Amino acid sequence: MKIIEWKKIKSVPQIPATVSIGVFDAFHSGHQTLAAAAFAESQAAVRVAVTFRKLPKSKGEPVYPFSMRLDDLEACGFDEAVVIDFNKAFAALSAAAFFARLEQR
Repeated sequence: MKIIEWKKIKSVPQIPATVSIGVFDAFHSGHQTLAAAAFAESQAAVRVAVTFRKLPKSKGEPVYPFSMRLDDLEACGFDEAVVIDFNKAFAALSAAAFFARLEQR
């Protein structure tokens, strides 16, 4: 699985992608069901998980180490993971700006 740092994300040619966003801590059956449904909708798309290395304080401490969360995403079938370090600068980003940046990249 290819790992892409959010702060280093660059524009790429437009390609079909299925994007799932979340912490994915303790990758449970709900996560697996959501991923399977997304993958089934667009089988030819690149499967991208957008997740957080450093969690928002409101989420508390992670259940699993970050490396285990990446292993779970890969085992589930994701091709790429965009990794965000949640910090003040990211928290200040509006939802519209976040999705616009993600869509551009």
